[in-house]
Amino acid sequence: MKFNHSKAATKVTFFAALVLIAGLFAGSVQAQSIYNGKFTLNHSVRWGQALIPAGHYRINIDPFNGSGILMAVIFDTKTGRQVAMASCAATDKAKGPSALFLSRRGSERVVHTLRVEELNESFIFDPSLAHQRVAEEADSTETVPILNVKN
Repeated sequence: MKFNHSKAATKVTFFAALVLIAGLFAGSVQAQSIYNGKFTLNHSVRWGQALIPAGHYRINIDPFNGSGILMAVIFDTKTGRQVAMASCAATDKAKGPSALFLSRRGSERVVHTLRVEELNESFIFDPSLAHQRVAEEADSTETVPILNVKN
């Protein structure tokens, strides 16, 4: 059995081209975030199913697979690793600067709302805490400012 160098070179070239195209596509998908921001947590917070420790973070709001659903994706700025992802389904109009709003549930701090001034939207992750916040005293809700990041 003879080894066909020309056929093998063609397959290798084709594979390399696919890898290059996939890398370019992945980069373009990441560049399609409709919002990029950064924030600092001074203590651990629960955001959906994730428990996020104190630290510096980056947040991207991205369309999810062209479905029209927006996802908040949170990355640790030190490691670059994704630490949480949450659907931005429930919304309200934004009134004020971009920020995370935290309230307590038992002994945990919980993210209940993400306000994004640049999108004129507030994304509600925990409706019961978000609506309860109106009736609470001002000192029981914590606001974490989010700075807009230019691409």
